[in-house]
Amino acid sequence: MRQAKRIRTTAAVALIRNGQRETAHLCDYSRDGVCLQGVRGVMAGDVLELHCKGARIGVEVRWLRANHAGMCFLPDGRPSEKARFLAAISRGAKPAQAARIFGFSELA
Repeated sequence: MRQAKRIRTTAAVALIRNGQRETAHLCDYSRDGVCLQGVRGVMAGDVLELHCKGARIGVEVRWLRANHAGMCFLPDGRPSEKARFLAAISRGAKPAQAARIFGFSELA
């Protein structure tokens, strides 16, 4: 049973693995993790890094279904970085057009 409320969104994030960067789209997020769409080539247990608007956070892949992946935040991450990442993706919780206007589509 989920402990934290999930917040639906259409924000974009960068997924970093093995030094390579690719774009994925958030379906929803909570204080414990995220669900991403458009993720390929990962397996449950993989440890990756997400990047959004200058905030980076480590995640572990927990489940995979089609092109969706559920990921939990790593417990050894700094609470301030987690708060910064959650703030960055919450600012991106806008329709795609509005996100471009406000510069959210720029992942760095």
